[in-house]
Amino acid sequence: MTDEALARQLQTTSAIHDAIFGKPADTSATADTTDWERCPTCKSGQIEGGNIQIDGREAWQPVSCLNCGSTWTEVYVANLRTNIERETT
Repeated sequence: MTDEALARQLQTTSAIHDAIFGKPADTSATADTTDWERCPTCKSGQIEGGNIQIDGREAWQPVSCLNCGSTWTEVYVANLRTNIERETT
């Protein structure tokens, strides 16, 4: 993904976050720097994800840390379709 495409994706993701949660997203933890299995605050592996919501290519999930109580939203953007099969008649 080019830097320009990544910047557009981050801008779209931030706009979705703002619309859903009514506050700006903290964009300091991006996919390149995130340890998805640990809390961004205390680094504990004791995290729990809520229901995933999907809108088009984007999905988001509330996540909380069972260790320190931090909460955040993880945002996912689809970038690949795989195992596409066509029904034959």
